[in-house]
Amino acid sequence: MERGETTNSIQCYMIQGVSEEEARDHIKDLICDSWKKLNKLVAGSSLPTGFAETALAMTRCVQRMYQFSDWFGIQSKANKDGLNSCIW
Repeated sequence: MERGETTNSIQCYMIQGVSEEEARDHIKDLICDSWKKLNKLVAGSSLPTGFAETALAMTRCVQRMYQFSDWFGIQSKANKDGLNSCIW
């Protein structure tokens, strides 16, 4: 790994000897399971609906931010528009 590079979850999982495709599938499954748990928790929560929906929206925003690109570090119009669509 070169200086300044970072590892991601797929690379970390591949250290265990699985292929990139298997690692991607595993991480996708983990994300899917986490969303199911979050949605279930929110559905049964006694928190005000607006608060719970806002918390889920922010969680989606962060996931999109890191899933599709670096919206924070790369300042482009597309990234700013994507971030604004999550927030507003």
